[in-house]
Amino acid sequence: MGLRERNKADKWRRIVDAAGRLFASRGFEATTTAAIAEEAGIGTGTLYLYVTSKEDLLLAVFRDEVGELWDNAFALISPEAPVVEQLMTAFSHVTAYHEQEPELTRIYFKELMFVSPAMRSGVSEFMRHFIGRFAELLDKAKANGLLDPEVPSGTLAHNLWAQYYSLMQRRYAGSIEPESLLPRLQRSFEVALWGVTRP
Repeated sequence: MGLRERNKADKWRRIVDAAGRLFASRGFEATTTAAIAEEAGIGTGTLYLYVTSKEDLLLAVFRDEVGELWDNAFALISPEAPVVEQLMTAFSHVTAYHEQEPELTRIYFKELMFVSPAMRSGVSEFMRHFIGRFAELLDKAKANGLLDPEVPSGTLAHNLWAQYYSLMQRRYAGSIEPESLLPRLQRSFEVALWGVTRP
């Protein structure tokens, strides 16, 4: 990486870190792009060379934070545990994090539906990455005799992710109470895996 690329990467890191700090301390609505630029030590015009909106920054912050969170969640999984238990270990860890910042999470799930073209490919790649990791989890479960070897791992991983995403949207739209989120998620996983898991 050349000097110019390193400078751009450093500036981007400062922008995302500044946005994350301000969103957490002031709230999303009260944080302005001018405040984010000032916190990052750049001009507002420079900020708009990197993002098109405050919403794009929210997605960048969540992508970074949630990426690390999922890494930690996968590290908690016991590959010998039943498949539903493995999934719930990971998803419980992540949903507990989201419950700490419900307002930001609500905005995140809302904005994810209307991401700008500039951010769309990054968000899609982010989702593909984690769906791929769930497909790997399912492949390991097959190798350990916990899952029917004929089940297509990629398709099942997409289905499980879609169920999670749908329930999270409903939770943060206010139609699911916090205490019912994980039981509903577990039931939906049990239905999706009905007849294909091994004891």
